[in-house]
Amino acid sequence: MRLWDPRTRAAVGEPLTGHTGAVYAVAFSPDGALLATGADDRTVRLWDRHTRTPIGDPLPSHTSTVRSVTFSPDGSLLATASGDRTVRLWNPRTRAAVGEPLTGHTGAVHAVAFSPDGALLATGGGDRTVRLWDPRTRTPVGEPLTGHTGWVRSVAFSPDGTLLATASGDRTVRLWNPHARTPIGEPLTEHVSWLYAVAFSPDGALLATGGDDHTVRLWNPRTRTPIGGPLTGHADWVRSVAFSPDGTLLATASGDGTARLYEREALKDMKTRRLEFHHRVGAAMLKVCRGTTGGGGAPSEEPLVEVYRDVLEAAETTFARATATGDVEQMIAGWDEYTQIATHLGQSSALLGAVLLGSLVDHTGLSPQEIIGQAIAKAQAHPPGHERRLSPSSPPIPAPGEG
Repeated sequence: MRLWDPRTRAAVGEPLTGHTGAVYAVAFSPDGALLATGADDRTVRLWDRHTRTPIGDPLPSHTSTVRSVTFSPDGSLLATASGDRTVRLWNPRTRAAVGEPLTGHTGAVHAVAFSPDGALLATGGGDRTVRLWDPRTRTPVGEPLTGHTGWVRSVAFSPDGTLLATASGDRTVRLWNPHARTPIGEPLTEHVSWLYAVAFSPDGALLATGGDDHTVRLWNPRTRTPIGGPLTGHADWVRSVAFSPDGTLLATASGDGTARLYEREALKDMKTRRLEFHHRVGAAMLKVCRGTTGGGGAPSEEPLVEVYRDVLEAAETTFARATATGDVEQMIAGWDEYTQIATHLGQSSALLGAVLLGSLVDHTGLSPQEIIGQAIAKAQAHPPGHERRLSPSSPPIPAPGEG
């Protein structure tokens, strides 16, 4: 495991070593003093965050992979979930187990989360159900929540505790009223493959989801509608998503061996920026076409340097903002729209193509050949007049204890 400074994006100290298997789960205590980790070696470890040293011996907590760990809001409990179909509660200060394991799931338990007031504990498992528990009495609250048709991989409460979000291998996210234990609206269905991660922003205004389709999506949890297009860049499944405590950053971790950081200000108005982008480019195109008839294609009499400046200004603004989110696909999509308009501009097409290609090169760091290659591949995969259809990728091979 590694610790990072999200502002400088630099590693903090040496890697934390000790687990003898893959690490699947990490969580900081509410006061930031402790770090808990769960791994394929069936143990949970506690670390001093400041010294980056282990605290005591590992907790020999489970008989299978530890899939999820989380602290209660007051830091008095640590909950761990495992492929052995149980959830265990611990006193993180004494490292002692609290009561007997919570049993009831008939498949591996993949996810665990406390409600903001600590009164509820939610768990999701390979039996396709979500269960609610009273962590004080360690007893189930009501019947399991059913509806998912795939393994439940991630669960998260909204900051005010009125919503519970669950993400599943059935490619959907479901929202629930955790107190009434009833679903809210229809499932969220924009992802095209297994889902692994879900997280609310600290103010509750955003819900982030990540999955096997290599993308992260943002939602308005109150209206249950997507915000902008998917965040792309990862080359493999997105395993985890998390907002910083102040809500200014979104971190994503992937099977491609990388983590990415996104700035909240760049994310929150993505849809608005797309509309602004189209408006600005359209205005620049109209200036080029001014004085022509029938969409006709003769460039205007305005000097080419003025046309270049106007179009470049529109492109630069949008590309710079898109770069802040790492959304290369948004840039390529914008370029597609530019070129569609440019086909009506006759002799101006070559000029506009050069402007747009130059902007993409400047702001993505890709070579012209790479950008052109991506555009050609996209055009060949999705020719005009054909609806874009994505095939879900094959589900990954379950780890021992899954299911």
